[in-house]
Amino acid sequence: MKKNIISSLLTSTVILAFTYYVFTNLSDFQSLFEISLLVIFIVGLSKLIKFFFNGLFIQWTIEVFTKRFSLSESVYVSILSAVGNFFGPLLGGATIRAVYLKKVHKLSYSFFLSTLAGYYVILFSIYSFLGVISLLFISEDTGKSGLLLFFFLWFIFMLTMVFFRLPSRKKIKNLEKINQVIKLLDIIYQIEDGWREILKRKNLLIKLIILALLGLLVTGLTTYIEFKAIGVSIGFAALGVHTALSATSILISITPGAIGIKEGILLINSSVMGVTNDQILQVALIDRGVTFIVLAVLYIFSKQIKSRITI
Repeated sequence: MKKNIISSLLTSTVILAFTYYVFTNLSDFQSLFEISLLVIFIVGLSKLIKFFFNGLFIQWTIEVFTKRFSLSESVYVSILSAVGNFFGPLLGGATIRAVYLKKVHKLSYSFFLSTLAGYYVILFSIYSFLGVISLLFISEDTGKSGLLLFFFLWFIFMLTMVFFRLPSRKKIKNLEKINQVIKLLDIIYQIEDGWREILKRKNLLIKLIILALLGLLVTGLTTYIEFKAIGVSIGFAALGVHTALSATSILISITPGAIGIKEGILLINSSVMGVTNDQILQVALIDRGVTFIVLAVLYIFSKQIKSRITI
């Protein structure tokens, strides 16, 4: 309850501050009113593709632990998760997904966390690597070295998580004399067991990596189109940094959809990308506005999708 209150207060503060900034700098946002419907359609379509990709990721990983998970059901869960993340606090989408899978498919929370860990390890490995490569091609030195070090260390950490193994239970048997520790250890080892089950399926791992790369491509192209829509030609290296930083905002998603957090991270590093703060905010307005519309429409039609689910 306290987390929800804090998150709601933070979100309200960010929205009020953002609204005040927009209304006091209307001239800087004039180009938003000149955006064509075609751009809105393309951005909206890209959002649909990303939700479909997320649905596939959910389907492929959940099928490791439970009976067949249909495509229509995976898309439905993906929509619920996206709505929860955009409108709810503190990764609300993951909570909705976990509860649904527990209730409908009897999937334990430990194994769900295994699929979530798999998602983040693959995602952040790719995006941190993208951040490193992109920064190497950026000539701007202001703030670049610190950012480069962050992405490099984050990439190494993600690779370590792939191959890291917990010690044998026999080696820590002394800890298991404490009841509370036993329960915690059971959960941790179950999560690792689930992650190992995913890793055993080499074809699955390759498919998940390809899916993440396709998602990266769609995200990058969408951002490029959004910048072009406001008359800004952003370089591919700067685009890579923008995409990597946007993904990083998930780590500290203490507000719905990481609103204010994502923009704050991008604003701090705008000089590295060679774009202005106003341009960052204009692109954010396009992206969040279209996402809101798409999610609203999808949620309305989610009941029709649910009706086609056979469990």
